[in-house]
Amino acid sequence: MLETIRTRLLEAGAEQTIRQAILKARRKDKTQSSREERQLADLRKKIERGTENLALAAAEDFSAISRLLTQWRDRETQLSERIEQRNRDLEPLPEALSVIARINDIPSNLTKADKAKLAHAIRQTVASITIGTGPARTGKVEYKEMFGELQFHSAFGIDPIRIPDEAIGQRRIWRELGELVRNADRPLYLKDFAIQIGTKDLSRAAHNVRRAEAAGLIRKIGHQGGWVMLE
Repeated sequence: MLETIRTRLLEAGAEQTIRQAILKARRKDKTQSSREERQLADLRKKIERGTENLALAAAEDFSAISRLLTQWRDRETQLSERIEQRNRDLEPLPEALSVIARINDIPSNLTKADKAKLAHAIRQTVASITIGTGPARTGKVEYKEMFGELQFHSAFGIDPIRIPDEAIGQRRIWRELGELVRNADRPLYLKDFAIQIGTKDLSRAAHNVRRAEAAGLIRKIGHQGGWVMLE
């Protein structure tokens, strides 16, 4: 098994081939993306103007403007999630890039091991590895979760080890922001979240912050007080 991995997957030039495949996968559908991103920018301008109008609206106009704002925000969420989904689909997890950065070291490390003994140990220890998907919910956020399980042979008396969505699923930025806030020693702001996401677009950061709030991971303190962990 390990010899097959070595000869088929880690042969000379594999790193460059994988890198090229990732670069190709990350090329966006420019026509579709730019159109939706322009729509999103225009919509956010409408929401900003509508919010200003709502604050100045007469009592008889308040309900109509409020309903329109709700429709626009729903549309904003749909567009944002489509753009985010496309980016997630085309962008490998950071862990994958980390592995690829070290891929040239793997063949030399494998040569140090006794392949027959290592392969035998794996066969004698691991009974099965299963991967599946299913609906999941965190707070008010619904999503499709990947899950897995590492099953050992019964003779070892070891309970199955769950493989969490964080390890094998897609990148979920709102969950990363919750973890970032949990480990912070101060309230965090949009600029902090934008750095974590890797973007200069604060509206993208704000969208994911709202997702983290909906998931019940963080809360805002005051009007400009930043975000802290939800206790």
